[in-house]
Amino acid sequence: PVSVYDGDTLVVTSNGFNDETTMDRSGLPKSAALVLTERYRLINGGKQLELNFTVDDKTWYTKPWTARMVYDRNETNQLLNEYVCTDKNPEATRK
Repeated sequence: PVSVYDGDTLVVTSNGFNDETTMDRSGLPKSAALVLTERYRLINGGKQLELNFTVDDKTWYTKPWTARMVYDRNETNQLLNEYVCTDKNPEATRK
């Protein structure tokens, strides 16, 4: 992945995926051609984290598409679990 800042936004661009998994648990397809661009920024005075991501995979989709997610800040100092999508992770393999 390549990470850069664009003003107040962290931009992460990832490629080098394989076609042995899906993008999510519902089975949304992806291929080795996938380029994923994620844009993270704080909004609402830092109370929320906004993620806009663009999926560009010419094997499966006729044009790039973008989705938006907003996360509320967790004030309890709860730790987030790391999720790594690898061949060794049984939840990440295509069924």
